[in-house]
Amino acid sequence: MFEFNYDGESFLENSIVCVGAAGIDAVGIISSFPKPDDKIRTSSLTLSGGGNAANTCSAISKLGVVTSLFSRVGPDANGCYDFFFNT
Repeated sequence: MFEFNYDGESFLENSIVCVGAAGIDAVGIISSFPKPDDKIRTSSLTLSGGGNAANTCSAISKLGVVTSLFSRVGPDANGCYDFFFNT
């Protein structure tokens, strides 16, 4: 599965663990804002990582801090092993 390596106390003192939501954001582009009860189509759809804990963990790691993320992955199509690890 996954291997967790650390070099003792220095790792624990200089790292941040984020616990919480990680998900998939679906962002659709539309040509105009729909009126109530309108059905419209998107011109494009982009899937990207999201969720409070995942976004925070990503931003902190870009600042050079060692981070870890603990979150639950659901059993739906977005949470399946192939989607995250084999694309």
